[in-house]
Amino acid sequence: MFSSPDVDGTANRLTAAGVGHGGVNTVGRPVETPNGVRTEAVRYLEIDGAPEGRVGVVADLDPEFQHTRHLDHPNGAQDLVEAVLCVPGGQLPLVRERYERYLGRPISTEGPVTLLTKADLTALLPGENPPALPALVACTVAVPDIARVRALLAENGLPVRETTRGEIFVPAEAALGAALIFREI
Repeated sequence: MFSSPDVDGTANRLTAAGVGHGGVNTVGRPVETPNGVRTEAVRYLEIDGAPEGRVGVVADLDPEFQHTRHLDHPNGAQDLVEAVLCVPGGQLPLVRERYERYLGRPISTEGPVTLLTKADLTALLPGENPPALPALVACTVAVPDIARVRALLAENGLPVRETTRGEIFVPAEAALGAALIFREI
């Protein structure tokens, strides 16, 4: 899911761009607050027929609830900054164009989506091999202290490798499906 400050506007933009979707849906989820449990509305839409699986857009969460969330994971995670999608080489231009329509802007090397082929994946994440294509093969989490993350991963017996960008990652097999890259911010 991508986030948007205006999910209704995003739905209109997607429709105008010819991207099919199921419309904006609203669900509620319980959130613990200092005053008890309340229901937070979550608004989202799902894009129709994305070969990669479920792709969609979620409205930015209510700031009233955000300050009540516990953001103190031992690894210090601050943000999800990148999704890495691996596609067959011949489909790269088509997938790039499709994601540019989804996002309403050009795909860049700065995220939030990195598109690559299987050969590019091997170059970025040594030892990784997607089980099928297209596939979400990795995501990148921003952390303030990479040494802290490295120590936590070692303490928990998780294997750590290094990307060609110099970041550390937990291989997909150990991360239960997609590699988990850590980027120091």
